[in-house]
Amino acid sequence: MLPSELMRYRTFGEKVVPKFLAEESVELVDEVLSYFTPGRKLGEVIEEVSHLEKVYDYKLVRGLVKLMVRACELQRESQVNPRQVRRELFMRGPQLTQEGRARAVAQVREALGVDPESAMFSDLDEEKVIVRTPKITPSQLMRWYNLSLLQSMLLRSVRMSVWVESGWKTLIWRAKRVGLMYTAYNDPLRVEFEGPMSLLKFTDRYGRGMALVVPYVISSPKWKIEADVSLGRVNRRVYRLELANYPNLLTYGVDEEKFDSSVEERFFKEFSSAVKDWKITREPEPLSVSGRLYVPDFLLTKGELKVYVEIVGFWTREYLRRKLEKLRGVKEKFLVLVDRELSYEDFSDINVIQFKKKVDVGIVYKWLREVEASSPVREVEFTLTGDVVPLEDIAKRVGSTVEALRRSSRQVEGYFKAGDYYVSERVLDRLKGSELEGRKLSELSKLYEEIAPILPFLLERLGYRLRWLNVTDAVVLREGSKGS
Repeated sequence: MLPSELMRYRTFGEKVVPKFLAEESVELVDEVLSYFTPGRKLGEVIEEVSHLEKVYDYKLVRGLVKLMVRACELQRESQVNPRQVRRELFMRGPQLTQEGRARAVAQVREALGVDPESAMFSDLDEEKVIVRTPKITPSQLMRWYNLSLLQSMLLRSVRMSVWVESGWKTLIWRAKRVGLMYTAYNDPLRVEFEGPMSLLKFTDRYGRGMALVVPYVISSPKWKIEADVSLGRVNRRVYRLELANYPNLLTYGVDEEKFDSSVEERFFKEFSSAVKDWKITREPEPLSVSGRLYVPDFLLTKGELKVYVEIVGFWTREYLRRKLEKLRGVKEKFLVLVDRELSYEDFSDINVIQFKKKVDVGIVYKWLREVEASSPVREVEFTLTGDVVPLEDIAKRVGSTVEALRRSSRQVEGYFKAGDYYVSERVLDRLKGSELEGRKLSELSKLYEEIAPILPFLLERLGYRLRWLNVTDAVVLREGSKGS
């Protein structure tokens, strides 16, 4: 992006038009590129390029230079840390005479082995040497400049509305990743963004996020941007910017950076690591709510249970009001994770978990367990074979959950439910024919290894009780016997 003082545009009444570079400007761009060669000191390059400002718009020349400096790899000449050089010089106090100054410089030169006058400010960009330049053509630099100019102007937007022919899912997900406030409509399909200037307090992070979605808009075969842009240093005024299908824009800027929401990233990683019985999915399919698109951050699934999760990022009171209004219209079960700073809002009729800086996955999991416990049980049809069948195996086979099968009232002929198992009546018949009284539980567990986890339950069903000898073993007694 370009600093505001280097933005170039024309205004026509209430409209504003960026002053983009066209193909006829390639000669100027090529000349600027020619100054940037490895081995040259950056300050010298900038000074030489400044002569072009006598012929061309200084904002244009400085804007091109700004981009090139950002793309070049720089290195300071001095191997000695310039802070150390400055410290050595300043430790000798102010020198009011030429002789004193020369003496101080000579002492530092001897101590550090460098020329202090050339090394003391070698950490400034202007004093650094260009060691590598970007592989970029004049046409690419021109289109990069145009993209940067557009991004810089949209950085001053109050709101922005975009339409894309294709790739709208990628656009929305990118917007969510950088925490932009938006509303998506599906008829016609368009996305409205709250601009940086709509915030009570402007943040660089939100502004960068706004700029980063622009390449995703213009990468569509057909696209349109409409924005209300606040311009002017002294007398600010809002202008209308409209742009559609402009060809001379670099689809992805040379300086594009990766920028993800740390709250979302941390929640995804911690949930995936800590919670094993729920699956978390990023970027689920959008939901349609009253003519608007609701795009959740995550989908949590367990068997047939589905919970959509929304993490509220940047906000204004009006945006949050519209967000909550939209969420109240969602038929599917959802959970909103919201910063505690918003606690004064009314969340009484929606599912909300508040957080500060990071989401507590433990609290989310506890809420999911409550959802699971209160959800209606869908009875599923299944058949059983074998003497002991774990509920976990049945759940995987029929697409259900162990919790749902625990709560199910389904009866299977020839079987009964014991803990997390369905057990065949044949097992009880075999136990009935065995001499069980007086034997140790550890002995029986080895003998009936397949049913060892549910053996105490089966013994109780047959009319026995256990007299515990210690925390791991017990003696089997007939119910009503006098054994203590």
